[in-house]
Amino acid sequence: MVISDDLLADARWPRLARIATGTTVRSVLVAPVRVDGRHAGLLTCCSSGPRAFGPGHRDAATTLATAAGSVLAGMFERDRLSALAVHLDLALVSRQEIDEAKGVVIAQRGCTPDEAFAHLAELSQRENVKLRVIAHRIVVEAALPDDVAPTRWRAHGRRAT
Repeated sequence: MVISDDLLADARWPRLARIATGTTVRSVLVAPVRVDGRHAGLLTCCSSGPRAFGPGHRDAATTLATAAGSVLAGMFERDRLSALAVHLDLALVSRQEIDEAKGVVIAQRGCTPDEAFAHLAELSQRENVKLRVIAHRIVVEAALPDDVAPTRWRAHGRRAT
């Protein structure tokens, strides 16, 4: 916590004293706001009178800064959990689509599930595209009639003709 009883007379911050000149701010109390032990912000209290902040104000600022840190921690945790939920939803959809794509590859190539997955992984690596994107494309294209399906699948022997 930092307290300046009179900004205009405080030699620690000459630039702040110049800025404060001509304003109503004379004393300040600044308490750190922490989240998980790290600095997350500052609670700044200003007063127009010198020596405005006593021990009671310091205690109140500490309490407020602690409460603000708790609120921020809750917000950060909510955001983290929200992002995790989105990620897990995507993973569930992706997993289902990857399994469907494996089924398409098994049907078209007459291979084992492990070989089908290896084939999908190889396509993903070769095309530098996420496996879930490859799987989605295969599932969608497998549902198309042969006369509409992209020729690149037939050309590479990955689509039944």
